[in-house]
Amino acid sequence: MNRTFRACRNIRIYNVLFDLKPLISISRPCLIHGDFNFGNILVSDNKITVIDWTNARINDPEYDIAWVSAMLRVYASDTI
Repeated sequence: MNRTFRACRNIRIYNVLFDLKPLISISRPCLIHGDFNFGNILVSDNKITVIDWTNARINDPEYDIAWVSAMLRVYASDTI
């Protein structure tokens, strides 16, 4: 059992992130959120809104995926 699975304790979330990784192009920097985590996602009436763009910048899009992955490792063990 690898560290990521033990830390997340939710293989479905890990698999979604793993499946998204090849879809992200690192050849062109783009606008990223910079603090993408579940506290910055609002869901209402089947609409999703990402808030708190104070850390937004032009950078590698894998940064946001890495950040949310790290937050899952930190917080998933407390809630799962």
